Amino acid sequence: MVMILNYLAELANSFSVYTELVGDKQGEKLAIQTLDKDDTSIIPVGVIANVGKEITFSLKSENLGEDVSIYLEDKLTGAFINVSETTYQATITEEAQSVGRFYIHTTCS
Repeated sequence: MVMILNYLAELANSFSVYTELVGDKQGEKLAIQTLDKDDTSIIPVGVIANVGKEITFSLKSENLGEDVSIYLEDKLTGAFINVSETTYQATITEEAQSVGRFYIHTTCS
């Protein structure tokens, strides 16, 4: 399964979004995350953005089985959104420079 984290934002050069390697705490920043087909993981999502900006998360996946769902967790708001089915909008409320607010969860039913 290949996941590409897409984002839309009306931001200047001070914006970036990335994931970190699953199980690797070295801080490797990735635009594309590849997982085993049946993997269930929690993937940290890093955001670098200015306060007050709205960002929209969407998901594009390849070879995603019908039994796999992908959720975006927003620890700040408590939202747990199935981005396999819909997009998610969030407003940056504090200067974001790293991981900690957003996480991708992969599940198999």
